[in-house]
This record gives sequence, C-alpha cells and structure tokens, in this order.
Amino acid sequence: MTGTVITSENIGKWCHRERVKRGWTMDELAKDAGLSKSTVVRLETTDNTPSMFTIEQIVKVFGKRIVIIDK
Repeated sequence: MTGTVITSENIGKWCHRERVKRGWTMDELAKDAGLSKSTVVRLETTDNTPSMFTIEQIVKVFGKRIVIIDK
C-alpha cells in the first residue's frame, strides 16, 4: 500500500496542503465538501480532531480514499 499516512495530529496540515496545491480557497473547499467555512477553518487551524463525517467529505473532494489501519 502506498500513500500518505494521515493522523488526527496532522490532518489539518494535510488538508491545508492539498487545498493550497489545488489553488482553492477555504470557501471553495467548504462548498465542494458540503461543509461550513468555519468547519474548514477549524480543521486547518486547530488541533481538534474532526468528525468522521468531516474527514470523509474532505477526502472525497480531494479524490482520495480512507484506509483504516489497526495498530
């Protein structure tokens, strides 16, 4: 399996990187993901762990998939 390992500690940074790489604003990401802009702001700027729904919506917009690894 290849890809990026995203944890609750770095998901906000990953989201920011992916969004900027695509040239999207927070408003655009929020609209495309069906989330509020405040949710995207919290995700990218705080250490709070987002809900699974938020993660699923963000990942889907970026064309990625979630793989859960049991340690």
